[in-house]
Amino acid sequence: APVRTQGRMTATPTNGHADTHATIMFNFRSPNFLDALMSVMLMCTIVVVIFLTAILVSNGVTHIVLRPLEKLLNVVKEVAGTIFTKVDNISRTVANKNREEDQDSDSQEGNEAKMLERVLKKLNALSELTVKKAPIEGFNDLTAADKSLMRDYNIRVVEEEPEGRNRQRLSVANQDRQKANDLEAKVAPKLGDARINWNDFLDWNFDITSYSRLQHESLGICLMHLYESPMTEPILAAEAGGAEEVMSNSSSLVQAPTPTAAAGRQSVAARRVSANTNVSGRRKSQAARRVSHLDDTAASIANFIMALSTTYADDSVAPYHTFAHALDVSLTLHRVFRAIHSECYLSMHERLGLIVAALAHDLGHNGFNNNFLIRTGDTLALVYNDKSPLENMHCARLFEITSKPGAHIFQKMDPVRAKDLRQVVIEAILATDPQANQALIKEMKMTYDIKTDMFDTLLDQMEHPERLPPFEVVDFMAKPENSAMLRRLFVHYCDQSNSFKAWHLCRKWGMLLLQEFWHQGDREEELGIPINPLFDRNKVHGARAMVSILEGCVVPLCSVSRNLFPFFFKCEDYLLENMSKWTREWYSEAKPTREEAQKVAERRGNLRRAQRERIDKLRRRAQKDKERVPE
Repeated sequence: APVRTQGRMTATPTNGHADTHATIMFNFRSPNFLDALMSVMLMCTIVVVIFLTAILVSNGVTHIVLRPLEKLLNVVKEVAGTIFTKVDNISRTVANKNREEDQDSDSQEGNEAKMLERVLKKLNALSELTVKKAPIEGFNDLTAADKSLMRDYNIRVVEEEPEGRNRQRLSVANQDRQKANDLEAKVAPKLGDARINWNDFLDWNFDITSYSRLQHESLGICLMHLYESPMTEPILAAEAGGAEEVMSNSSSLVQAPTPTAAAGRQSVAARRVSANTNVSGRRKSQAARRVSHLDDTAASIANFIMALSTTYADDSVAPYHTFAHALDVSLTLHRVFRAIHSECYLSMHERLGLIVAALAHDLGHNGFNNNFLIRTGDTLALVYNDKSPLENMHCARLFEITSKPGAHIFQKMDPVRAKDLRQVVIEAILATDPQANQALIKEMKMTYDIKTDMFDTLLDQMEHPERLPPFEVVDFMAKPENSAMLRRLFVHYCDQSNSFKAWHLCRKWGMLLLQEFWHQGDREEELGIPINPLFDRNKVHGARAMVSILEGCVVPLCSVSRNLFPFFFKCEDYLLENMSKWTREWYSEAKPTREEAQKVAERRGNLRRAQRERIDKLRRRAQKDKERVPE
């Protein structure tokens, strides 16, 4: 067996026989030592390399990234500090200058956070408007077929106006104003024939309920004559272009009911014919056709107004929504047009369309609102799929009348303009649906938030109503989306106008409206359906119901409208005063609880305070603008 002795291995035979001895010696110390030494050196080398690499990377990042970034942040910090310092200094200067007027308002303007909040608010409003409108740019580059397809699918497009077109608006407005003055001079004698004073006709507190139905029709005819220009302009265009043919009348039309008015038209026509005695035969024939056209237009207007008058329900069916109400809204709209210089914002045919819409906006009203028609499954609600059934019906009845021989007031108009006018009428009538009120208010508020500084410059019109609005405002409101907003606003605003007038008129119309509401409430009780709380004559006092209606619907519309048109401040004054009188009537007759009365009084006080703050702000701004003007 092998025997190990002192590092030496000896092999001895086990069978007892002697054999040759072999000795094998192993020494692993040196290789192991060398291997361990190399491993240690490698590890040290790796550690050194990692350390050096980390130092190099750190220095590189510092030089390449951190130091430039640090310099950039220092620059930003310095610039921001400078900006905020300057803003703070300016705000402090303004605050010191106007401390006696309003310290709180100016200190808020000096707060950077408030300023940033206002900017973000405007950006948010602009973003919402942009997403909502989503116009198609480059519409003019499309082919005629593509343009027609876009319009058929009611896709909003942006049509570029010819260069310099915007700068002509005020000039066109002046021309329209002159036309309106000429028409007023022509219409004033016709009002006298109906025993109506011209000054009363223009009075904001004109009481139309004190006149007879025949006088109502005369008022409607005279009002339409004030906007008849678009009905005759196509013939004028044919004369200017030397057209050989003019559409002839094929319908038998009744004459206007006022003999003196017809005589006046004949005398005007005779003067126009005599003025053409020295021109060519072709021009004479065109002048003769012009006379015939004017007679036809006057008769069409008379037939149209009489058809409207007979289509409106009797006051026994709808005490409030009568022809008198529609005429009152239309006359109020005419006064608004005069007060705000509407010729700067809307074309003549757009204003004609709005007047027609105002005359017909409640045509055929049966005394029940949309909610009642929908809940009872009325035929109108089924036909129009619960979407503004009354307003859609009003539009349909209107165009049924204008399609009849003798009352087609749009027959002589250019087809493109007539189509646009029809769209104006439809949009305006549909906008009178109370369900559309909040959407319109929101759109107007966003418009004001985007151009607050621009609209604030209109304060000058409060003190000088004869002055035209600044061109910047005219140009902005002439954009298609803003013009459409105005067309939806005006008739809807004037539809609430009984609350913007003297108390005796406000209360008279308000009581008629309450009678209609109570009649619907009685009908709901008969049918066994839930009664609208405001329509229950046994639970809610009439004056309290009117306060609720004004607070919930009319006040928000009036408040946002006067931001765009300073003339409406006058309307807001009437509104707040009438609210106070309705409230006092409620206090004296219904004896409300102290807590409920206090809440109403507090809300009314907040409205009055907001109005004063708005006026004070505008006046301070106007004073600052005057101070900036060099002597």
